Amino acid sequence: MTWNEFVSAVESLGYSITDAQLGAFKQYLTLLQSENEKINLTAIIDEAGIIEKHFYDSLLLAPYLKENQNLLDIGSGAGFPGFPIAIMRPDLTVTLLEPTWKRARFLELVKEELGINNVLIANERAEDYVKVARESFTYATARAVANLAILSELSLPLVKVNGVMFALKAKESESEIELAENAIKTLGGTITSVNKFTLSGGEVRTIIEIKKVKPTPSKYPRHYGQIKKKPL
Repeated sequence: MTWNEFVSAVESLGYSITDAQLGAFKQYLTLLQSENEKINLTAIIDEAGIIEKHFYDSLLLAPYLKENQNLLDIGSGAGFPGFPIAIMRPDLTVTLLEPTWKRARFLELVKEELGINNVLIANERAEDYVKVARESFTYATARAVANLAILSELSLPLVKVNGVMFALKAKESESEIELAENAIKTLGGTITSVNKFTLSGGEVRTIIEIKKVKPTPSKYPRHYGQIKKKPL
């Protein structure tokens, strides 16, 4: 995807991208490529791939988010989807939750270099962060972090009742959804929609929308070792 194609694709999502926003994306790409030589941030390093498979892919979530809310990006890694959404949606407050120190430092660098004021960065694991932020967010999201049952236990305790968790998946997800149904119900959620998109190369992207309909029992989330060993 070229930059011109990116601008057109973003417009198709309902957003007009300003010169300043486009400049921020270009600066972000440069930082990602240069810092990726020092630490492992992404396997996608070519400009066209980053534009489509990181930037545009992340922005597929933007139309689902109401104005002036807060969003938690769990396991943000190199900042996806949180940073692209923060650039395009300055009305949102976006918290990037990243447990790996080197990646969290990269996120701090991007925030500083791009001058993004609506981003907060927390260098913590979700099961620890919940101790200070339980049911604090209107929205939580994660991309390529874990299977849906594990991801639900990490995410839903941080979402307010009537808030929404969005799981961003890069493959068909029917079997994963079926296996996670008990976990989602136990944690106070219900799946409200599953939406699929196709990138220019034919890759499928899925956004699973899970509404928080009741409080998550206080015993969740468990320690990550327990979550991984015995998913709900």
